[in-house]
Amino acid sequence: MSLRTDQVSATLQRAIQNVLSKGLADPRIKGLVTVTHVDVSPDLTQATIYCSVTPHKYAEISIKGVESASAWVRRQVSDKVRFRKMPIFKFKLDKKLI
Repeated sequence: MSLRTDQVSATLQRAIQNVLSKGLADPRIKGLVTVTHVDVSPDLTQATIYCSVTPHKYAEISIKGVESASAWVRRQVSDKVRFRKMPIFKFKLDKKLI
């Protein structure tokens, strides 16, 4: 990864965690959702956000809820962070922590 993608990744991780910590209105999201890391494509058009969910029994359904709210999360992050073009978000469960 280049320095620019690392900077974008770190900025997005902080901003997304800030939005998720305020909560989402989706009833599928249960427990605590934490952003573990963000991978940004080299052309900065896509971002894969890896999350962990505590307790683990709600992990799969909570990630589906967060994924369905990805457009809303992207819009909230774009209000906080100014990029020329905001990457498209794809949420995935971080399997390393389970």
